Amino acid sequence: MKKMKRLRDRKRIIGLMAAMALLGSCMACGSKMPQETEKTENAEPEAGENNTAQGAIELEFWLVGTEEDIHYKALPAVCEAFNEANPGIKVNCVVGGASDDYHKKISLMADTNSLPDFFELEAAPGEGFMEGGVVTDITDYMQNDSEWSSYKCVDGAYDNMLKLQNGKYVGVAINASAAGWFFNKGMFEEKNLQVPDTWDELLDAVATFQDAGITPIAHGASDLWSVWGYFPMFDQYGIESMAEEIKDGSVTWADCMVEPFARIGELAAAGAYPQNTSAMTYAQALAAFTDGTSPILTTGSWEAGNFAAMEDEVDFRWGFTGMPDTEFEQNVGLKGVDWYVYAGSSLKESDEKLEAGMKFLKYLCSPEANQILLEHHFTFPAYECADINSIDMDDITRTLYERLSDDAGSVGYAFTYIDGNLENAHRNSISGVISGSITPEEAARQMDDNYRLLK
Repeated sequence: MKKMKRLRDRKRIIGLMAAMALLGSCMACGSKMPQETEKTENAEPEAGENNTAQGAIELEFWLVGTEEDIHYKALPAVCEAFNEANPGIKVNCVVGGASDDYHKKISLMADTNSLPDFFELEAAPGEGFMEGGVVTDITDYMQNDSEWSSYKCVDGAYDNMLKLQNGKYVGVAINASAAGWFFNKGMFEEKNLQVPDTWDELLDAVATFQDAGITPIAHGASDLWSVWGYFPMFDQYGIESMAEEIKDGSVTWADCMVEPFARIGELAAAGAYPQNTSAMTYAQALAAFTDGTSPILTTGSWEAGNFAAMEDEVDFRWGFTGMPDTEFEQNVGLKGVDWYVYAGSSLKESDEKLEAGMKFLKYLCSPEANQILLEHHFTFPAYECADINSIDMDDITRTLYERLSDDAGSVGYAFTYIDGNLENAHRNSISGVISGSITPEEAARQMDDNYRLLK
């Protein structure tokens, strides 16, 4: 959503009326849309339910997903703890549905300025919400509360939100992710190798596994999106610094971004990838890593559950330092926030409601709340928890969560520095070099060609 839609044309109004009519017909036939977890006004509270005092301020919080999702089970537990500690406030969780349906509902409500008090959403789909007046600016509340501002969040977590909301905070981070390189430590130990930290160490490991008849990097190039670990390489060669020059045309991708493609080409030339990588899927690559066929895979924290079955055999790196022919920062990683909890404009209906809403948002950022999320297997909270050592979790999950707070600089998908619409082109160019269908030079020129088409 590039700008808030104003419903100015007749076609848009007719579409909206039809959607609202559909919503009304669903409710008329007795189907809740979405499912609400709160009880009716006259119902007796069940055992253990928070019995809020009469006149309590009620706040509505929409969650993405279904009642079966681990994600859904974790956040209501936080809300329950908040409600118990704040008897004058009650946060009611609402199941918003699977991602596609959920996004449609949020978009519809944004267009009609009828968003709930709180709702989950990524940064990009919320672009322009601040300008459109459908959210609440919470910048001063966060920055002027010394305790709130002291809570430690994933480095760089708010960068995208601030870019898309006129430099304002309109919500709090909730779900973080870590993407990079995973290694089967047992396979490295069998070859008397250390898990690589530098580019040269990676090339040495690739050569050793190749000589032993083992495909070093499991990769399914038919799924163009499975290239997470390669994006930080472009930062290591200065994509962020070059972005404005690329955008104003004074330099091109071919002028300044051949080197990261060349590094990927080095791996391909060294035989790092499966011979059938162009036809291989991500699921097949993941299976090759988890069954011990290949020792290296690029993916993210969303696979932590799969890797837990490998016990302590999995290690993780953001990427590889020591890239040749560059003076840019090497200690970077693809870590950030996938989802935020936005503050809807309805919080401004009264001073009391706004105060209650800020109290809840602050609580979501607290170490205590994030400990509850981790205890309910939420992968991963965006803030630090109170006592991670008290939580029973597998080694790789613990490692990934701790790495979110390390000193590696947080970077994003490299194409976003130039134009978000380059996503498919960038993923395709990286995959093309991996599969050997294009050269590094052709990949860079391909990026220039695609960018020219967008301008």
